[in-house]
Amino acid sequence: MSSVRTRRTAAASLTLVAALGLSACGTGFDTAVNQQYQAAVGADNREGEVEALHTLVVADEGSLEPVEVSEAEGEEQETEAPEREAAEAGVVAVSLVNNGEDDAVLTGITAGEVDGEQVEVTGPSRVRVPKGQLVRLGVDARTLFAVSPIAAGRYVELTFSFADGTTVVVDTPTVARGDQDVYESVLQSTDGRQPADRDATGNAEDADSEETTARPE
Repeated sequence: MSSVRTRRTAAASLTLVAALGLSACGTGFDTAVNQQYQAAVGADNREGEVEALHTLVVADEGSLEPVEVSEAEGEEQETEAPEREAAEAGVVAVSLVNNGEDDAVLTGITAGEVDGEQVEVTGPSRVRVPKGQLVRLGVDARTLFAVSPIAAGRYVELTFSFADGTTVVVDTPTVARGDQDVYESVLQSTDGRQPADRDATGNAEDADSEETTARPE
């Protein structure tokens, strides 16, 4: 009798789990497909001595579209909040972590195609990543790499090239800057970008870096 009750309880539990799973899939699938993708932490590549962590392209905010107001006589005027045009450029935001025995020097970033159109990346000619340290790109003018044309909600393949001939490739999501200040620390593509032929690290101790003794999660 006890074994029969146990089997019935197990069967009922499985039925309940299956029903909940199907319900969650039905709701979650439509939501995921219909909503624009917003990555919280970006994409990672941990395969080499220099790791690319939380890699994103943050799209510029875009310009405001003018609002047309009806001026027909006797018609009550209505005002609407202006809408922003879609941005066509963005900025690479990534944390480069050097786990190697020597300093690494980033010499450029290239991009693949999106919808058959070649994406261009412009930025400084050199960014030093000291051994055992982390350098963030996109948070100041010395490490600003602009990406164009690009639109939020798409992926673009970015290749990070280093002076020693190594490369790091990341299939990178593009996200909208948004209204929640999630990406407030990331510059826009027009924010004080210096000429691409200048060394982003200057004469000496270079771009801002952080010492790290453990891999960031």
